[in-house]
Amino acid sequence: MNDNRLAAAQAEHNRVLRQVMAADGYLELGMPAQAERELDQLGDCGELQPAVDFLFGQAFQKQSRFIEAIDRLQNAAESISAPFNRGAWAALGECFEAEGQHELAEVALMFAETSGIPDDWDDGDSASTASNFTEEAAFSEEMSFEGFNVEVDEFDSWQPAPQDEVGRGSRTNRLPKFDR
Repeated sequence: MNDNRLAAAQAEHNRVLRQVMAADGYLELGMPAQAERELDQLGDCGELQPAVDFLFGQAFQKQSRFIEAIDRLQNAAESISAPFNRGAWAALGECFEAEGQHELAEVALMFAETSGIPDDWDDGDSASTASNFTEEAAFSEEMSFEGFNVEVDEFDSWQPAPQDEVGRGSRTNRLPKFDR
C-alpha cells in the first residue's frame, strides 16, 4: 500500500516538474502565453511553488501584465533563498519601474545586485563563503532560473531551504507587499 502511494507521489512530482520545465522552455522561446497555459494546468506545486511563481511572473511580465507579474515575482523573490532569488528581484524591479513605482523598483533592483549574504558570513564550511555563493548564483538576463535547471532524476533528492519563523526561506530579502 505504501509503495503505491509513494509511486503515485513520485509520478505526480515528475509530472509537475515536466510541466514547470516545459513552461520554462516556452519562455526561453519567447512564447509567454503558452508558458502561462502550461502553468495554469498545475494544481498544488508543493516545493516547486516558488519556481512556478517565478515563471508565472516572467510570463506576465513578457505580456506587459505588470500588476499580475508583481504579485508572483514578489512571492518568488521572498520564497527563493538568497542568492538564487536575484533573477526574481531583477524582474520585480523592472515591473515596478514599468508601473511607475520608482522607489520600489530601486529597492528591488538593489536586492538583485547583492547576494543577500553578508560578506563576513561563515557557517564553518570554507566552501560556503559569501563570495562562493555569489559566484555560484551569478545570473544572466536570459537564464535567471538556474537553480531549477536539473534533470528529473536529480530533482528527487532536492530539499527545500531551511524555514524561518514566518515559513519562508531563511536567507531571503523582503519588501512590503505592493499596494495596488
